[in-house]
Amino acid sequence: MKYHQIIMVRRVSRQLSEFRQFYVPVEERNGTWVTCGPMREETDRVTQMSIFCGLAEYEGSEMEPAGPLEDIATSDGWRVVARMWLPDDYVPPSAEVLEEGYRRARAYLQEMLRDA
Repeated sequence: MKYHQIIMVRRVSRQLSEFRQFYVPVEERNGTWVTCGPMREETDRVTQMSIFCGLAEYEGSEMEPAGPLEDIATSDGWRVVARMWLPDDYVPPSAEVLEEGYRRARAYLQEMLRDA
């Protein structure tokens, strides 16, 4: 299975933008790569700066988009600004892996509060 990474942006104010990052499975149909499953949001696992840096790298690379940006549906106010390939060996984290990461983060924060 191959995956695309999608970055969306919306303007919050004249000086501030907000970013969202997703991954989505894709397959080739009639010579075109199209989505073939749900988009999964990763925004809660990465920082806004990390997403911005990924977008800057994408824009600075002169790389062709992995497909038409307008083919990705968005919510009101959001627009797709990047659609790029994830590595061929990319495997999305399982629900169990994500939950374990959240559990560890909660435990770490609770320990920090106890020690404060």
